[in-house]
Amino acid sequence: MATAEPIDQPLFAQRRSFGREVLGPVLARFSRDVIMWSRAAPAPQDTAVLFASRGGWRLELLADLFGQRTGYGFGPVLTGRLMISRLLAMRGFLLNSDAAVEELARYTDGKTLKFVAGLLLPPGSAVDPSPLLDAPATAATIKDLLHSDGEIAAALRAELSTQHALLSSHIDLIRAGRRHVVFVDTGLFGSMFRVVDEGRPDLKTALVMLGRCFYRTPLPYQQCSTSGLAFQCEAFRHQAPESAVIRHWYLFETMFEPPMPSITRLTPQSGGGGPDTSPMASPAIAGRENPFFCGILDYIENLGPADLLTIDAKASRAGTRLAGAILVPSSTEVSLLGIGPSEPSPGDQAGMDSLIPVDGAPFSRRLASIRAAHWQEGQMKRAFPVTASLLLPAIAAARIAAGCR
Repeated sequence: MATAEPIDQPLFAQRRSFGREVLGPVLARFSRDVIMWSRAAPAPQDTAVLFASRGGWRLELLADLFGQRTGYGFGPVLTGRLMISRLLAMRGFLLNSDAAVEELARYTDGKTLKFVAGLLLPPGSAVDPSPLLDAPATAATIKDLLHSDGEIAAALRAELSTQHALLSSHIDLIRAGRRHVVFVDTGLFGSMFRVVDEGRPDLKTALVMLGRCFYRTPLPYQQCSTSGLAFQCEAFRHQAPESAVIRHWYLFETMFEPPMPSITRLTPQSGGGGPDTSPMASPAIAGRENPFFCGILDYIENLGPADLLTIDAKASRAGTRLAGAILVPSSTEVSLLGIGPSEPSPGDQAGMDSLIPVDGAPFSRRLASIRAAHWQEGQMKRAFPVTASLLLPAIAAARIAAGCR
C-alpha cells in the first residue's frame, strides 16, 4: 500500500508547485485525449470507459474535473470506476484464460506452487505440505495444480470460481450493458488488460494508459488494442518525455495510487448481488496527501474553455522540462523528485528506494547505489554530484547505442 510520505511544509509546497507548473499541463492533455479518444469510438452510446483501480480512479478525477472546467466532457460515453488489479484479474480468469496462467507464472517467478496456492486461497487458509506444492511455479505446473485431485486443488477451484463470478458481475454492473469497454489505467505494460481481454471474449475491449513501454519487456500482446496517450516508449531517446518518464516511473505510480490497499480479492456484499464496492468511495482517492497530485488538481481547476486551444503547446513545453528534471537533474530536482520506497512485490518484498542515502559512504558503495536505486539518474547526481552533470548525458547516449538496456 502506498503511504503518505512525511515531509516538511516547504518541500510539500515546492512539490505542489512542480505538479502545477510541469505535471499539470501534461495531465491536462492526457485528460483531453482520454475524452477525445472515447468520444471518437465507433459507437459512443454503446461505449463504457472504466477507470481501473487504484491509479485509474485518480485519472478519473482529473478527466471529470477537466470536463467541468473546459466544457469538453465525455458526452454520451458512460464512465465508471472498476475494482481490479493484476492479481485480481488473474484470480478472476485463471480457470478460463491461458493468459492469466502465463501472467501468474511471470508474477511468481522463482516461487513454488505452495506460494501460488497461498497467494490465491482466501486469507487464513491452511496450505498443507505436499510434494506437488514443492514444484517451481511455471505455467505448466500451475495448470497441473488447478486440474489435479486433492483438497488444495478443490479449494483453489472453488475460490477462483467465486472470484470469477464476482469480477464478471462487477464489470457487467459498471458497463451497464454497453458492449465496447475501454479500460483506463496508469501503465506500463498492459498485463492486466491482456488477462481481462482473453477472459471476457464477449466484450470489445481496449486499454488506454497514461504510459506504455515496449523496450524493457517486449511481449507480443502489448501490440493489441492498447495505447499510451501521454507517454508511449518503444526506444530510448535522450531528453524525450516518454523516455524520461520510464526512467522514473515510480514518481507517477506514487502520484496516482491512493494510500489504500491494492484490491487483490473481491468479497461479496452482505446481502448478495455482487462484490462489496465500498473501496471505490474511499476518501483517500481525493489525493490530498500527495503534493504532486495536488498541484495537478490546482492546474486543471483553473482551466477554462479558451485553454482548449493551447493545451498541446503548453504540454509539450512542460514535457521537455520534465524530461530534463528526470534525465539530467540538478541537486534541487533530486531533492524534489526523490521519493520511495516502492511497494513490495513477490520478487521484491522490501520495495525499492527511489534514492539511497550515501553521505560519507566509500566510493564502491556510492557506485553500487546507482544500480540499486529506482531513479538511477537522480542517484548518480546524489552519489557523484560534481561529475554527474558530465556523466549523465554520456550514459544516455550509451543507452541509445545499446538499445536501452
